[in-house]
Amino acid sequence: MKVTKAVCVNRFVNFDPKNPGATSPGEFQLISLEDDGTFGQFWIEQGYIQVGTAEVEITLHSSEESTKNAVAALTRKKESVLANAQAEATEIERKIQTLLAITYEA
Repeated sequence: MKVTKAVCVNRFVNFDPKNPGATSPGEFQLISLEDDGTFGQFWIEQGYIQVGTAEVEITLHSSEESTKNAVAALTRKKESVLANAQAEATEIERKIQTLLAITYEA
């Protein structure tokens, strides 16, 4: 599948229109064009300047590979959520124990 993207620089890139080749390739950003093929007003308002277009070829993974990647990402997310919940529960338990200790001291 091929798509056309806008090649842009943002206001933080020192882009010289007279010498575009001096800009590092990593400083360019690819942004989707509007349905009518134009560069979106939102990006202009954010300080982006379209300096070209790029034809990007997208190779999608198989359904099996995409499913495997989705399951792996969700598993990592679940582990993160559980770790954060455990940390919060531990902090709550610490507060409970502190309150109980104060009650028994009095």
